[in-house]
Amino acid sequence: MRALSTPQPAAGARRGGQAGAQQQAARQAAKRCVAARVILQNGSNGAPGPAAGEPSFAALRAGGGGGGGQAPPRPPSLAEPGVADVPYWDLLAHPGIDDSIARAKSASDAAVLRRKGHLKEQDRLIEFMRDMHDTHTCEEVMTKMERWVSEHRSDPRRSKLKRIVPTVGSFFTPLRLADAFREYDAFFHLSRRKHIPPNFAELRHILNIAQIHASAAALRLITFDADGTLYADGQHMQQDNEMIQLFINLMRSNIDVGIVTAAGYPGEAAKFESRIQGLLAAFAKYKLPPTITNRFHLMGGECNYLLRVNHGSGRLEFVPDDDWQTPEMLAWEEEDIKELLDDAQTQLTEGAARLCMPVQLIRKTRSVGVVPTAATIYEVLEELAISVQTNLISKLPFCAFNGGNDVFVDVGNKSIGLDALMRHLDCYPHEVLHVGDRFSDTGNDTATRDCCSIVWVANPEETGFFVKMLLKDINNRKTMPYIDTQSVRAGPRTAAASVYKGLAAFDPNRLKAQFDDWVKTQHPGVEVAVATLSSAAQGVFIGYLLGSFSAMDPSQAAGGGANPQVSAQLAALQKGGPWGQARNLGVFTGVNAGLSLAIKKARGGKEDVWGSMGAAFGAGVAFSLISGVPNPLQSAFTTGAAFAGFNGLFYQISQAFKPDHDDVEYAQGKYMLMTLGLQKFEGNLKKGQLTDNTIMLWNDSALSEIRIPAGPRLLILHHLDRYRNPSAILKPALPLPQPPAPVAAAGGNDVFADIKRIAKKIQGALPIVGLVSRLSAPGGGFDETSYPEFCRSVFDAADTTVREAVVGLEQRHGRLAQSRWLYIMLWMAKHGAGLVPPKNVILAARRLRVTQDIEIEMDRFEQARDAALAKYRMMAPPKGKLSDALDLAVDGVAVLCLGAPSSAAAAAAPGGRRPPPPPRPPTAAPADRRAALAGLGDGAAVSAEDAALLEPILRYVWPEASAEDAAASIAGRAGRVSAYT
Repeated sequence: MRALSTPQPAAGARRGGQAGAQQQAARQAAKRCVAARVILQNGSNGAPGPAAGEPSFAALRAGGGGGGGQAPPRPPSLAEPGVADVPYWDLLAHPGIDDSIARAKSASDAAVLRRKGHLKEQDRLIEFMRDMHDTHTCEEVMTKMERWVSEHRSDPRRSKLKRIVPTVGSFFTPLRLADAFREYDAFFHLSRRKHIPPNFAELRHILNIAQIHASAAALRLITFDADGTLYADGQHMQQDNEMIQLFINLMRSNIDVGIVTAAGYPGEAAKFESRIQGLLAAFAKYKLPPTITNRFHLMGGECNYLLRVNHGSGRLEFVPDDDWQTPEMLAWEEEDIKELLDDAQTQLTEGAARLCMPVQLIRKTRSVGVVPTAATIYEVLEELAISVQTNLISKLPFCAFNGGNDVFVDVGNKSIGLDALMRHLDCYPHEVLHVGDRFSDTGNDTATRDCCSIVWVANPEETGFFVKMLLKDINNRKTMPYIDTQSVRAGPRTAAASVYKGLAAFDPNRLKAQFDDWVKTQHPGVEVAVATLSSAAQGVFIGYLLGSFSAMDPSQAAGGGANPQVSAQLAALQKGGPWGQARNLGVFTGVNAGLSLAIKKARGGKEDVWGSMGAAFGAGVAFSLISGVPNPLQSAFTTGAAFAGFNGLFYQISQAFKPDHDDVEYAQGKYMLMTLGLQKFEGNLKKGQLTDNTIMLWNDSALSEIRIPAGPRLLILHHLDRYRNPSAILKPALPLPQPPAPVAAAGGNDVFADIKRIAKKIQGALPIVGLVSRLSAPGGGFDETSYPEFCRSVFDAADTTVREAVVGLEQRHGRLAQSRWLYIMLWMAKHGAGLVPPKNVILAARRLRVTQDIEIEMDRFEQARDAALAKYRMMAPPKGKLSDALDLAVDGVAVLCLGAPSSAAAAAAPGGRRPPPPPRPPTAAPADRRAALAGLGDGAAVSAEDAALLEPILRYVWPEASAEDAAASIAGRAGRVSAYT
């Protein structure tokens, strides 16, 4: 992935010239082979043999080793004419040098080892899509995936796609995969295949097409990887590169263009210029104004250098770090960087030695890597990169990746650099697109999935194709006419026919879907405003109808004995006739819809009873104020509370009758029935337990047993025959299912359990019992408190002493002692004691100190907790002892938050982009620094200063704990040295 040159021994030596090095090695190997042939033909013995320590091909074939000195003699029977003592890897790299070697005994047979195979095609989502083709057509797969992607965008943590593919990331734009498939199928006819499903590259192309169409509407920034994406590995952007004109067209379309590359040359802008000299020459040739060239950016060293075009000279210049780097990046200290690179260098050299791969080390200011000095295979580099990713531990983020011809470790990664560039240009994730070729497990483009949409290409030709498609979409959105000009020129009759055809093809549902997709890409304020106005319009319409049909007269309906106050309120509500009621109902529905969406956005997409009650309370207040009832303030409060209570009650009752989880095991069968128009037989599948893993075993008798008539049975079997025909087998047959449980007993137990579960949920949701419990408990009644709710409900009301203690821990131990890291350990200890094994919590703390990925650990903990709670649906779950919870909290905080002060603590200082760094402790030995990096060790005592800060926090989270209890848990940590092993 990097252009390699002859490395220099200095620390700032540049990477490059790998192609030249390989050519030099090839020429030397050719000379040795030619010399060997001359020696054999002339019978000369004066030529030198293989180098010391280098195994010869003949020695390897004879069973000899590669030690220093001469290779051991081989039996005469193994000597063939024309076989010389040529190094084995030279023959492997250049199998055609000696054509006289017989094919069955030459190294050319082993050349298949150099193929990259499927290592560059690693993606769990695409692999799952390929597996779906066993029971689905291509269009069915894309239709289902499009629906799942839309669901995943609404609720990323609990979506069906997240359950099926746990490693799936975020989708920042909607993807119309079905339309993309039809567009791709029009050229490559995937739907006409009967025996071969789409391969990895074809599914990747369909995803790319859908992403290009989705990003064209709001694109503001597009970034590209360099090697393998804009030009071939080891090459540069010359003046004949077709991407130059595409770059200029993008910038003329008011789109910023960036190159994010791993190559880094600190302080040497000229070396960056040499890689894109053709692009800079085009800027000068076309005399582009600064308004265009200002839209070009070059990010080097993954995230360490940002360059721009100088207006006067037309050359590249470095952007000052203070102008674009984030506070976290500015807080990186040279000592931490040096430690990271030292450890990475050790991992790289030891890993290369373990793999018997000769390498040359290249050390730079913010990167270190190894370049093989002999021909090797892709799998060896992949092994080395994964080993470094697994074993390297650092307090700074890093990127260890396989560049195809080398393995490097850089400080930071492309995600950090792209995030900094997005902040610098004030762009949102849905407005950014990254194009790269290394999205595999060891690729350096993989990190960009977390911050923007991506397009995965395999070579520069694919990059040009998709950029042209993007430009076409952008231009079509700017120049799309409302009426076809050719139809107007053809005459009034033809024009009228075209207009009629357009009206006949008008699809309001599709138009609404497009409008909804457009709204989702706008600012959250715009989305809330659109939801408010649309719901208000519906409320006005319904209110006017109700007012028109209503013939109620408050004075007559009240009668003589009616309450005068109630009559006055009814009269105020009906004052104004139909338009008055339309106004009142429009305000109520609009405010309710707007508040619901605003609360959902503010809480990160979470929907629960609290959001529903909050929106209903605001709508009730607005309804009371706009209606003009007497005592507006009192009536507003009572009306809002009444609406909130009723709405919360209805929400909880609806949730009580909602199943805990979807019937995932029947998803494919139900979708197949829906495709055939046989939805009414979906319940029959569950009666007969015909799950998805039995689909390929369905026959006429099995379908008749679940009372499916003959006609639908024939349709189902005919549909399945297309996939299980012996002449069209795509994969081996599915295994036989396990014997099902007795239907009668299971059904009776299920009914009884469902009744009890529903009764328990309704009991917890009733206003008298459950609602009071929710209001009185900070965690909220029967439901387990989530991590965000724990932070809001517990620590938002903390007193000054607790807040000062939290700040004191952060000042002492840096970023990993910030409130969010401290809170997650306290949350796990409070809600996991007695349910989740303590060892799992401590392991989560150790992983968090390295990965710093709260979302993953939160999901793991909630899954383990929910699995434990599922065993106690009919009884109260066990409550952990107070001492166990305090011990677990102390140990988790000690492992995650306590230890050597982090360099990122400087980022927490107020004022300015680069705050002064905090005083650092005396430099420790490497072993001590590595121990500090892993947190406070098992059994290590908590210092007196930390104990004084931690004690009030523990007593606040566990009010029932006394000062002696908290002190005993802190002091007793040394006695728990083996509790988590």
